[in-house]
Amino acid sequence: MHPTSLSQPSQLLHLLSTLQSQNPSENPVLEGALNVLSHQLASDKALRVQLGSQHPSIWPPLHELWNAIARAQSAGTDTDDQHSQLLISLAKFTRNLIADVPFNQKNAYPLEPQIRQLIYLHTAWIRHGIERGKFIHSWNKSFVTTRLLTQTLSNLVTGNEELLDQFWDVHMTIPEEKSVLLRLLGLPDLRSVLSVLVLVINCIHESSGRGHALVTTSIGIRVCISVLDRLEAFSDASELEDGGKIFELGFALFSKLFQFGLFPELYSRTSVDDEPVSLSQTTLLKLLDSFCHSIPNQFRDQYDHLSNLAGFLASVFLVQAESSQQFIQRALGDTSPDHNGPRGVKGSAGSAAQEADFALDGRLPGVWVALVLLSTSLSSILLAEQERSRGTCMEPEVVRMTRVCHEATSASRNPGGSGFIEELIELLRLLDAFLPRVNFAKSKRSTHGKEAVPGQTADTAGFPYLKRDLVRLLGILSHNCKAIQDRIRLRGGIPVVLNLCVVDDRNPYLREHALFALRNLLHDNPENQAVVDTFRADEPRGPNVMVHDHGAN
Repeated sequence: MHPTSLSQPSQLLHLLSTLQSQNPSENPVLEGALNVLSHQLASDKALRVQLGSQHPSIWPPLHELWNAIARAQSAGTDTDDQHSQLLISLAKFTRNLIADVPFNQKNAYPLEPQIRQLIYLHTAWIRHGIERGKFIHSWNKSFVTTRLLTQTLSNLVTGNEELLDQFWDVHMTIPEEKSVLLRLLGLPDLRSVLSVLVLVINCIHESSGRGHALVTTSIGIRVCISVLDRLEAFSDASELEDGGKIFELGFALFSKLFQFGLFPELYSRTSVDDEPVSLSQTTLLKLLDSFCHSIPNQFRDQYDHLSNLAGFLASVFLVQAESSQQFIQRALGDTSPDHNGPRGVKGSAGSAAQEADFALDGRLPGVWVALVLLSTSLSSILLAEQERSRGTCMEPEVVRMTRVCHEATSASRNPGGSGFIEELIELLRLLDAFLPRVNFAKSKRSTHGKEAVPGQTADTAGFPYLKRDLVRLLGILSHNCKAIQDRIRLRGGIPVVLNLCVVDDRNPYLREHALFALRNLLHDNPENQAVVDTFRADEPRGPNVMVHDHGAN
């Protein structure tokens, strides 16, 4: 019998009802019928509805066929082509039959354990081969099978809130060794990874509760870490490649979690003991930085999420700033606990910074990357808040509501009681002593007012943008805020900013950002203007330094 003659639903039902699963000779006939009808179902929702609701029902024989294949493959016949090829055809058919039809999803949902069991079997077989260092040609069929089974799971629950809740409860509480989500994310087949990412995104879509479970359960956080590992590996992949598509889907997944206000929980639960910042946390910060560059409008309206995020980022910044200061002080041979007093324009650590060798802590590069990402994320949040406040009326209550992120950031303090502004200034002061400026047009090396020879400070040459992004954040915080301007002056921050009004090829546009910060510090603040006048009268400036008139734009 030719398969195309079996393409009608009634004929397929007859085949399913009369098939003896122990008779392999019948399989090609059934496979052909499933393939032809699944192709029709993919583009015809009316046919899906008709086939799912017809009488006699297709569901009992369809369930029996799934059960028969699951039993056969569980018995160890997973390499048998007769069952593997039939499973591929059956998965395609079921995937298309249940898509966007709640009645069909409900009738097919009892098959979820069998589908999960089959994914487990195929991933176990692949993993066993990988552990033995062998590549088996038939893996390609298993990769196709796992992709189709995963897509079937996704169509089984997508858009059906009742089934999504049931499904997610099972997969967030299942023992780790049985989690098919983790197994699929670990496969070398990138298309299988794409399929499971689509499944996870569909599960948490518009559900903060399921998103919360993904972040707070032990299985969920393992899933998140597995996805983060994949994203780090494919961060530079082309969007036309599978790796680039994985990155796009992963970013969409974490963007949704960020919109749910779950970044603080995610960051805290991806920490590693004795590490100031883990690789997963660094990847999270990179994703958040991209997210904050274009904050969704609906997230901007959630003042509680935004202020919580800003306050949390400020607290993390303080932790990383403290680690950075400790590492730098050790490298400079300075163990003094007090680096808080105001200092002159040229600082006091220059002679130590000019030593030939630095005993750098291996964790310092990761800390500085985190500081750059934290500062740029905070800057983006604060600028978005300023932009929003310019578009509102100037009633006191409205102004207060539109500056919640500014207040959450500037009010943050470390466990020792030192404030965010004060620690930001101290970090800038120490960095200016520790990281020599680089001007490729010059040949001298020094740390204050002069330049370094390219390549002469190999230990510290790999940390660009840090001073630039920190002084930019300082300028944003001091914009139209006299309280912050005064705190900066009292901490001795004006000389620090003046020192940064220089060309530094390691920090592009450092001088411009420092000048803008200086402008904001001086605007409508006579006390700060008097401090700058003192320096202008007493100290000659280097050729790179330009101090604008008070309040100049």
